[in-house]
Amino acid sequence: MDNNVQKNGTASWLHKHGRSLLVMFILMLLFLHFVVGFHHIPTHWESFRINVLHLGGEEFSDLDNVPEARDENDDADFAWAGSSASAQDFTVAVDAPEVRYPFDINKIIDPERKAEEIKAIQAEHFERLEIADDYPIDENAQSGLIRLTEGLLLDVIREQGLTIRLGTCYNNPRTDGNYRCISCMVLLYDDTVNRYQEAPEGINFMKPAYDFCRPSEGALWQARDLTMNIPYDYALFKRYSVKDKERL
Repeated sequence: MDNNVQKNGTASWLHKHGRSLLVMFILMLLFLHFVVGFHHIPTHWESFRINVLHLGGEEFSDLDNVPEARDENDDADFAWAGSSASAQDFTVAVDAPEVRYPFDINKIIDPERKAEEIKAIQAEHFERLEIADDYPIDENAQSGLIRLTEGLLLDVIREQGLTIRLGTCYNNPRTDGNYRCISCMVLLYDDTVNRYQEAPEGINFMKPAYDFCRPSEGALWQARDLTMNIPYDYALFKRYSVKDKERL
C-alpha cells in the first residue's frame, strides 16, 4: 500500500512539475551552447577544480616532478630580450627567419624605421586572421606553459606571485597533427599591484606569444613556440595596466 502511495505521489509530482523541469532543461542547454560554449566546458571545469575545489588537475597532479629550472646562463633562446621588441632588442625580433614575435612599434624611435615596420605589418594583412572561438582559459594556458618552460614558470608563480593572462587568440592552420591550434600573446600578471609585468625578476625566459594546441577534441591545451605571425595585442596590455591615478 505504501509503495503504491509513494509511486502515485511521484507520478503526481512529475505531472505537476514536468513541464517546468523540461523548460529549465532546455534553457540550461541554450545557456551552455550560446553563453558558455560546449567546447569550453572541459576547461571551465578544470579551472573550477583547481581554484574552487582545490583538487588540482591532470596537468598539476605531479608538479613536484617538474624538472628543476635551468640555470640563468643555460639556453639563451629562452631570453625574453631575444624575442620581444623593446627598442634595444628590435633587430633580433625582426630578423627571425620565419616567425616574427609581435612587438610594440611605438617603441621604435627612428621615424623611417617605424614607417618601414608599419608598412611591413600592413603587408601581413592581419585582418584576414580568424579570431578563435575555442581557446584555453588563463589557467589552462598557464599549465601548458609550465610544462613548456620545464618548471621555470612554476618557480615564478610560487616565488613572485606572477600568473599568465591570455590575449586575443587566432586560429592557426599549422596543427601538426593536433586537433586544433591557436596563436596568441601572453603577459605576466602581478596580483599584488594589479598590473602586468614586463618580465620576471632574474632570468628573462618568457616569450611574448605562443601557440596552444589540443591533441584531440576536449583534451587539455599544450603550449609550443609561436609558428604564425600575429599582431601586437595592445588591448591586452591596456586591460591589465594600472591607471595613472592608481599609481599615485
